[in-house]
Amino acid sequence: EGDGRVLSVQSWVSHGYVGNKCSTFALQTLGIEVDTINTVQFSNHTGYKKWKGTKLDGDQMRDLLEGMESNDLLHFTFLLTGYMATASALKSLMDFYPKLLEKNPNLVLACDPVLGDNGKLYVTEELVRLYREVVIPKAKYVFPNQTEIEFLTEKSITDEASAFVAMDALHSLGPSTVILTSVMYPSDHVTLLGSTRESDKTVRFRMQVPKLPFYFSGTGDLFASLFVGWKIRGNSDVTCVEHAVNSMAKILQKTFERNSEELLLIQNRKEIETPTLVHRAEIL
Repeated sequence: EGDGRVLSVQSWVSHGYVGNKCSTFALQTLGIEVDTINTVQFSNHTGYKKWKGTKLDGDQMRDLLEGMESNDLLHFTFLLTGYMATASALKSLMDFYPKLLEKNPNLVLACDPVLGDNGKLYVTEELVRLYREVVIPKAKYVFPNQTEIEFLTEKSITDEASAFVAMDALHSLGPSTVILTSVMYPSDHVTLLGSTRESDKTVRFRMQVPKLPFYFSGTGDLFASLFVGWKIRGNSDVTCVEHAVNSMAKILQKTFERNSEELLLIQNRKEIETPTLVHRAEIL
């Protein structure tokens, strides 16, 4: 078990598994304590034909953080950020970040910059700018998909070489580890690329799993939380990615077989706890 405590700031849904609803379960299954702030409270994820609910704004974000602060509850080893519905909420969180560092100067920021997918943004340009200028420079780990890294670095990706150019551009903003969680250039596999910089050395790796003909919601959120969970348990970046990806491959396969609209996390919780390492990373 890791002795870490995560503050996870992500979306919440009444039904299903995206955002904090899946991340909290994944981290707790790995034996890790999680405190949550929910950036939206929706009936269900937005892939359904309808959804209702509310979004957290900057004042509400500040309120929650100040409430925790007043009871001395801001002791975290990791801050994990996911979907932000409003720029003001993200700004309030980052304005508060120095107070989190006061409590633990070794606090690690892991950022899944949820901005868009398949070449399209689903957030405002202001959020993109905030991530680029305020959040990512403070992050140690970032987990963008191809669309997100293209918007953040303003570099387009057409193959593996251009993917690493974009990843290097993200490194230059601050993070020592960049995990590109999916690429869109043609392949019969889902390809994940990783790049870790320590002092002046860069380790790059690739991981591939067979592609399923299905769109799953919540996979990025699940990946980020599994990576953080295995990291708190003291593993290298490559090991964290291997564990996360193998858990996910099994969960997605089972979800696909059952034709489920939602990730079958509960039924396959053993795959989170003790993943079978079928797929391995290739060091490049």
